Amino acid sequence: MASESEACSWEPHLLHPNGTEPLHRIAVDYCPEACLHERHAGEIHVTYDDRGGARWRSCCRFLPGSAVATTIRAPAGDTSGLNYNIYLSSLEGSADQDEIDFEFLGHDKRAVQTNYYVGGNGGREPWPEKPMYLYASVWDASHIADGAWTGTYHGRDAPYVCSYKDVRVPTAEHSVEDAAHAPAGDPVAADAAAAAEEEKDAGAGEV
Repeated sequence: MASESEACSWEPHLLHPNGTEPLHRIAVDYCPEACLHERHAGEIHVTYDDRGGARWRSCCRFLPGSAVATTIRAPAGDTSGLNYNIYLSSLEGSADQDEIDFEFLGHDKRAVQTNYYVGGNGGREPWPEKPMYLYASVWDASHIADGAWTGTYHGRDAPYVCSYKDVRVPTAEHSVEDAAHAPAGDPVAADAAAAAEEEKDAGAGEV
């Protein structure tokens, strides 16, 4: 994964790991009007402004051990307070989710923070084993630790646009059915499926 600053030409070196293919479809979990998917260009743009940000995700989950890749262009200007990211999660919001994070903290564009969780815990766990969606979002995290984590949000250069180019995900043989086919007895996945259907009915959801 590579991060390009706003001063760089938007012609990054493309990363195509073996066993991956372009991400053609995404679902938008919230604020779809702040997420633009340009399929023909292979780019996804998430805007943060007075509407808040947006979060997109893949439409299926991927098996552990498979690869993902993308090039990320950081928002221009004073991004203090913002968290822009890309991460894998078995199901966002689940108390026992497995997760692998790559997070850019707005007060320092030169650094990326990585974390991983197994069963909702962030200690020295085993490697994550659950199939995971690919997620990305831009949000104001300045309320965490009184701004010590990402800085204080000023918003003087809004709107902020974080761009994801040439997103690569595992091929079909390394993917599993999405939350729309929630297994019996999985209330969290069922809730996610219902939410996804509501988004589609409202004109959001899959794009």
